Amino acid sequence: MKPNAITPLKVHKTYSTKVKNWLILSAFLIGADFSVAQAPITKLKTPITIALINGKIYRSENNYAKALLIKDSLIESVGTNDEILSHTDPTSEVIDLKGATVIPGLIDSHIHAIRAGLTYGVEVSWTGVRSLSSALELIKKKAATTSKNQWIIIAGGWTENQFAEHRRPTKAELDRFSLGHPVYIQHFYDSILLSSSAIKVLADKNFSNKLHSHELLSRLTEDPILNSKNSDWLYGSSRSISDVYNLLPEPNSTQRLRGTQDFIAELNSLGITGVLDPGGYNLPLNSYDAVKTLSRKNKLNLKIRFSVCAPRKGYELIDFQEIISNLAGIDSIETANLKMNGIGENVTWGMYNNENPTNLEKDHLKTVLLWAAKNRQTVTFHWNNNASVHHLLEVLEAVNTEQSLSNLRWSIAHLSDASEESLLRMKAIDIGWLIQNNLYYQGENFMHKKGLDRTEPIPRVSTAINLGMNVSAGTDAHRVMSYNPFVALQWFVDGKTVDAMILGADRERPSREEALEMYSKNSAWFSFEENKRGKLEPGFAADIAVLSKDYFTVPTEEISSIKALFTFVDGRLVYKRKNLKQ
Repeated sequence: MKPNAITPLKVHKTYSTKVKNWLILSAFLIGADFSVAQAPITKLKTPITIALINGKIYRSENNYAKALLIKDSLIESVGTNDEILSHTDPTSEVIDLKGATVIPGLIDSHIHAIRAGLTYGVEVSWTGVRSLSSALELIKKKAATTSKNQWIIIAGGWTENQFAEHRRPTKAELDRFSLGHPVYIQHFYDSILLSSSAIKVLADKNFSNKLHSHELLSRLTEDPILNSKNSDWLYGSSRSISDVYNLLPEPNSTQRLRGTQDFIAELNSLGITGVLDPGGYNLPLNSYDAVKTLSRKNKLNLKIRFSVCAPRKGYELIDFQEIISNLAGIDSIETANLKMNGIGENVTWGMYNNENPTNLEKDHLKTVLLWAAKNRQTVTFHWNNNASVHHLLEVLEAVNTEQSLSNLRWSIAHLSDASEESLLRMKAIDIGWLIQNNLYYQGENFMHKKGLDRTEPIPRVSTAINLGMNVSAGTDAHRVMSYNPFVALQWFVDGKTVDAMILGADRERPSREEALEMYSKNSAWFSFEENKRGKLEPGFAADIAVLSKDYFTVPTEEISSIKALFTFVDGRLVYKRKNLKQ
């Protein structure tokens, strides 16, 4: 169902010459166009007070209120129906929730939302598709409704385990369903499948990147077991897979802007009001143009806190210093919905997806991190495996001896198999943990690869919480997993994978309330906003999700089916479900 996004008021601001000069230089650095931002200040109308009554307003475990009052962008008060209605007047809007559950707006602490939005309108999504036959029909439908020779791209977010057939498509099937279109399918960050037409395009003498494409494809290898079934899948490193993806045609600026709006509306339809975006592969600095345009026009219906990755290998510190220096002052003229939140997840190229870094590469990371710590920059790291995380922890501990990391809100993302020892080392230097539900999609393969029994107590969420660590939840969408927060919440609560296999130990599973806090106030902690966002209390931002089902009482297996009925961001209604009975 397509979300019904509400267009907000436009806000115009004037800028000093000094700030304007900062913007011009920053625009050059990060590809943003601020040339049309200069306009007279427009006074906003006094906002209408909104009262939500007859609801189940979550405040804390086993503590619920009936009603809530929104004024301006904040929650004014929470209490009984009579208490809230006593603060309304004839100009107020009153919404009868008819018993619906209300939770803080969800904040995904690790999602590549900016990148996902850029291609959302042109890619085919297999998120939530339950059979391979249905997935192939989506390719056929796209082929029948797009111009000849247009690429059809499925850039991840699926696994064969979600399909009833429990297998991947073959090249022969792609050729049959694609109606001659070139097709690119990505499976996580480990393999790709190209249709015959796609291979011809990449090899064509008129293809501008012919030599480059030949070199990139030569890095990939076939799987003799899988390809014995004529599947023709090609395997490679995450870097190689990403480089091949970069050969594909990019959406134009209109498509990128529209796709970003539609993706944000989709997130709003699931009760998401904020994200921490870590940057990552396939995200050059000009990729931020779309969200900056929406922010400038006050049409960004999502609070985005983004990290900047290192643009150039070998020049990380120089680039970070220049970017940070020239972003100084922009916060004063941005809307509250778009703010830089430090550096990462690629901090230095030599320590990104490198399980065996050299001492030189570790020293390089230390140099960058000492600069970040001294300048109180927030940093987030990408690390997948506990067996090698000691390399990263050694660098962090060395930095901490010279410059305290306390309260810098640094974090490590992923690390699903973190040991108690690793968590203790992280806690000792005040490093938080961003944990995603990747085991929901890849659990069986993950355990098999590491030689672990399915009852191994991972992820050790309860252990981390009991240690006093700040643990927040997210999805790592959209190349790897679905962006649906309720799929993630269900996984955290029951440990059941997409193909119904139970992994992990019950003692490590958070309660529903703990999981919700991982998706709300705990996420806000990583952007220094835990006293402003993530709770339904007076004085907090009116970031609110009204749910289609009661998250706290529905059978666990139904959590993943929850949607939003209403979503508010800073008191603005950004999503209203068309059929409120669903």
